[in-house]
Amino acid sequence: MTLLIKNLTYTGNGAPRSIGGAGFQSTMAWVHNNSQNMIAFTHAAIQPDQTTHHGETTNIFAGGFTSLNADGVSLGPSVFVNENTFIHYLTLFRGTSIAYGTYTGDGVADRAIAGLGLDPIIVLVVRHTPVAPFYGFVRTTDMPANESIAIGATAITTNDVKSLGVGQFTIGDSVRVNQNGIAYSYWAFASLASQISVGTYVGDDTGNREISVGYRPQLVYIVGKVTATNVSIGGGYRTADQPNEEYMYIDGGVESNFGIQSFGPNGFKLAADSPGDFNLGTRTYYWLALGEPAARGYSIVY
Repeated sequence: MTLLIKNLTYTGNGAPRSIGGAGFQSTMAWVHNNSQNMIAFTHAAIQPDQTTHHGETTNIFAGGFTSLNADGVSLGPSVFVNENTFIHYLTLFRGTSIAYGTYTGDGVADRAIAGLGLDPIIVLVVRHTPVAPFYGFVRTTDMPANESIAIGATAITTNDVKSLGVGQFTIGDSVRVNQNGIAYSYWAFASLASQISVGTYVGDDTGNREISVGYRPQLVYIVGKVTATNVSIGGGYRTADQPNEEYMYIDGGVESNFGIQSFGPNGFKLAADSPGDFNLGTRTYYWLALGEPAARGYSIVY
């Protein structure tokens, strides 16, 4: 299994443009800016000129990522990928430890989405056309049986992304992930030593709390829930390009301080919950940490 990951930072200009410097042909891209937007993403199975979101408003749109290129990406004028004057944090991916694709819903319960070519430890599914609630659903191997978490503040069911297995994941018959005749996108990661791992922790309201992953992350992605009621608190993520004490909400919102505080040689550090929902006592959190081979560079700023 392999993973190439590259963080790039640029200032939006609202006009079609290309961003280079990855050093490889990307097959998936995520971006977030420090305006009131959410993670936009694309992958090779929905290109050219198709983009969607991790969280709210999970519909396909044009004018975002217009292509995945040999050294980066091309962008359209969409505010989700290229808002004028705002800083954007872009992450590009390639490797056999990543799976991505699309499927058409059939409304059949306990349906297997197979042929991933890897054993997933985390999967995100998003719907191409809006339906309330407008959320992507994420599941990791640490979550209880049948549970997935909506990227957004909503009640959690046990009928969305239900399980992760050998070369596949299983979905329920919820319209959010499996409405008959509706298209969906997904991405998945497999475990990879010193580069890809998932984990879980319970909040404790303490400051400067360190979460060990065993290597220096280039990106950390966290979702959480209220344990007793299965209510999602959305999610957040941070790339290594961002200044200390800055992170982004996955499901919409400006960058916030004192949540995912910083990265270190063996993991990431959390602050007390002020204001960012990532270390509240009694809440259970699930994380994905992505690292990069030591031989590669870490970031480029445009």
